[in-house]
Amino acid sequence: MKCNHVEDRLPFYVENEIDAAERREIDSHLASCHSCGESLAVYVQLEASLMQRRERVPAAGPLATRVMQQVGYGRRHDFLRVLVEWPAMVSSAFVTAGLLILFGFNPFQGTLE
Repeated sequence: MKCNHVEDRLPFYVENEIDAAERREIDSHLASCHSCGESLAVYVQLEASLMQRRERVPAAGPLATRVMQQVGYGRRHDFLRVLVEWPAMVSSAFVTAGLLILFGFNPFQGTLE
């Protein structure tokens, strides 16, 4: 297993959201890869920090609770998924913008006359 794949899967590893076979593969990789082990330590520390903060949040009223349930607040893994997914979204936006520029798309063309 390569480092880039392991690092992509670490948030799910920390959250115990991978199957046993993949966990064994990652465990094997982590046993021999110092860099991925350090990345795992960061995710574990982040998870612990998030759990401490969650415990300090005051209880919400019934309306706030219903709203938070509707938007999915309270799922422990959401923040870690965002950390993994946002770079891909930003990269996609830059690639799209680059392609538009490359092919000569100009939304302001002809409006400055």
